[in-house]
Amino acid sequence: MKKTMKKTLFNEIFATIIDFCGIKSHNIVNATRGTEWVNPNTISGWRTRGIPRDKYFEILCEAIHTVLCADEHKAEYCEQRRNDLKKDLESIWPKYSDSGMCWDESKSVIENIPEILKNGYYLSGLSKPAEAKEQIKNVKRLVAFDLDGTLIKGFRYSWTIVFKAIGSTGKEAVKFKEAFELGNISYQDWCKSDCEILSKGGLTFEKVQDAVKNSGASLTKNLVEAIEKLKSNGCNVAIISGGADSVLYALLPNARELFDEIFINELVYNKDTGILEKIKPTLYDWDRYGNGVEGKQAGFRLLCERYNVKPEESVFVGDDFNDVGAMETAGMKIFYYSYSQHDPTRGLGRRPEIRSIPSDAIHEPGNDLMRVANRILKWDFGDMDYIE
Repeated sequence: MKKTMKKTLFNEIFATIIDFCGIKSHNIVNATRGTEWVNPNTISGWRTRGIPRDKYFEILCEAIHTVLCADEHKAEYCEQRRNDLKKDLESIWPKYSDSGMCWDESKSVIENIPEILKNGYYLSGLSKPAEAKEQIKNVKRLVAFDLDGTLIKGFRYSWTIVFKAIGSTGKEAVKFKEAFELGNISYQDWCKSDCEILSKGGLTFEKVQDAVKNSGASLTKNLVEAIEKLKSNGCNVAIISGGADSVLYALLPNARELFDEIFINELVYNKDTGILEKIKPTLYDWDRYGNGVEGKQAGFRLLCERYNVKPEESVFVGDDFNDVGAMETAGMKIFYYSYSQHDPTRGLGRRPEIRSIPSDAIHEPGNDLMRVANRILKWDFGDMDYIE
């Protein structure tokens, strides 16, 4: 049976040292210019999971040493507080009774740090890649995706396309969204109000299909292939979205067969007239407001229980601020966005009072879900950099 990925001695030592020294991931990257290296998100990931390859570990140690030596004030400050660092590290070592770690009083902080990192690294060795690949089919893991802007690219909200299907900009529905955000109406009332507007406009699934075609929206590249690869390697896959299911089915008719679970707002059409009859609201959408919904975080936890997996061993992939709650719960968080759609002045960047992206989130810009799938599968091998 495969051992689950747990925080290692190296992870705890690495996080403690860089926090104590005030070293950021970009400081380490800047100290390695001209050298084959990984990105800041990979480095951040080593705080909580996995360990670097040998060649990257040597570069990491050298970079940390370079950063400290290049800043005389930082080095002096660390030396003055050496007892604090020693105390922090010695609180970690007893968790690993056979670690054999120690602090050399005869050496400076800058001299101690690489030695302690090296000892922690070699004592935290994971399975060899060949062995891990043999074990991967035994992995039980949930991988949950947001929909709008994540699995479907080219727009921010699927509801915009739904309203365009009746020739509307959706401005008449903004007041209901605002009322929900203020706590004046429930999520169910918000959906009911939107349904009344859309029904009066004669919305049908065929109109949604036409609107999708005219919108330029598309499935993210390699969606089907990436999902099938995850499933073949032991993962359960799900969608947790506050979007409209008709947009999903217009682009991916077999979505229910491809995904194990889909939590989304369901548009129900009259069997005789074909016109929208009601909207069945999802229970799992906006974590912030909670007016009649439990949030994506709750949906993610529910699915982890349903498939008997731990949230910290599972993955959430999203692109906007209402995904952050679920991201915080997941062991791996992937912020997957298109260059064209990501604007730091909107969403997560403009609304810091809502939540910020978790510090250990992996940023995956672009439009190729196979890259995301490979990152997820690479997690099992303890190495976060991208592989084909």
